[in-house]
Amino acid sequence: MQTVNENKKIGRKERERLFKRREILLAAVDLFARNGFENTKLDDIAEASEFGKGTLYNYFHNKEEIYFASIKQIFDDYCEMHERILNNTETLKEYFEETTKSLIQYCVNNKSSFIMLVRFRTRIMDRQKLEGFNLLTGFYEQVNQMLTKRIKQAIKNNEIRKVDSESLILLYKSMIIPYLHLNFIANDNLEIDVEKETKFILSVLFNGILIK
Repeated sequence: MQTVNENKKIGRKERERLFKRREILLAAVDLFARNGFENTKLDDIAEASEFGKGTLYNYFHNKEEIYFASIKQIFDDYCEMHERILNNTETLKEYFEETTKSLIQYCVNNKSSFIMLVRFRTRIMDRQKLEGFNLLTGFYEQVNQMLTKRIKQAIKNNEIRKVDSESLILLYKSMIIPYLHLNFIANDNLEIDVEKETKFILSVLFNGILIK
């Protein structure tokens, strides 16, 4: 994603090119989330983005390239968010709090992107498409490396007891992703209280459910 300062450094034509590309991807994400990959046509993307079909070919060779570019944009946005949180939190608890809150808010603001990401994971695991599988693996490795470093530092600082970092990361993902999908995405009419949901998830993660 281009920042304001980066945008100032590039020319008008390049800004227009990036804008059109972004608009195409935004339209594609909504369609892929609503209809799935197989039921989305290039004509649909052209109509939704309000560009001619020929314009799409100026940026992408085919529908699959648009699909993977859309997924990569979602991954890039998430990694940018994740890195920002790591750089602006000091403890592991603060990290999980900000990450959980940001993920819930992301679902509220970018419902189609989250649905597409969940569908992408299922599609890749079912079909083992090499490009998509490598993209997903690379994304998880990048995030896991950053988080593993934070967990090890938390253990060293006696913030948490000694645990296997990979298991903790897997536990958190197994909690948060299905919870968000089933509780928020599947219920169109649910009004989401981001602060309340964040506190609930963190209380279960850090304190459990037993009365001590």
